Amino acid sequence: MKNRQKNIAVILLAAGVARRFGSNKLLAELRGKALVQHAAQRLEGLGAMFKVAAVSSRYHRELLPYFDSGWSIAVQTDDKSEPWDSLQLALQKLDLDSVSGVLVHLADMPYIMDGYFEQMLSSGGSVVSRIDAQTTPPFYLQKSDFCCLSKTNKLLKDKLRCLPFLQASKQSLRDVDREQDLLNLI
Repeated sequence: MKNRQKNIAVILLAAGVARRFGSNKLLAELRGKALVQHAAQRLEGLGAMFKVAAVSSRYHRELLPYFDSGWSIAVQTDDKSEPWDSLQLALQKLDLDSVSGVLVHLADMPYIMDGYFEQMLSSGGSVVSRIDAQTTPPFYLQKSDFCCLSKTNKLLKDKLRCLPFLQASKQSLRDVDREQDLLNLI
């Protein structure tokens, strides 16, 4: 079901270089699709006004075919960057004044539960994901919390820890860091 609130933005963080995986993990096949395709298609289904993918310069040409023409692509040129840096790069592609919220997701998390993003968007405010006591992406920030997006990584993490959360299963929010992680998801 498409989200009624079209003036949201989604950001897909896909700029890692997959050192532990050994190759571009986002192109690894899972259930007949590239890993990145699972995340991109799930976010496309939300009907967001703006879609931005932050991708690594090392792999951006290989990843481009997995994003429809509605995506803006932010290319991360620093292989040593952190997810925070990629988020900042993606935010530069957005006019934050024109959106009411931003949903941030990781491209290597293929098993988000059906309806999970929709729950986040309909929560009535900013919300993060939590496994046990640990805060993790995806997270959704409403406009009133955008100020923390321009702060340091530590300040953003502190803000995210204080937000309401949606509990999720470890399986649903599991990411892929090594080839073995991918095999464990099949």
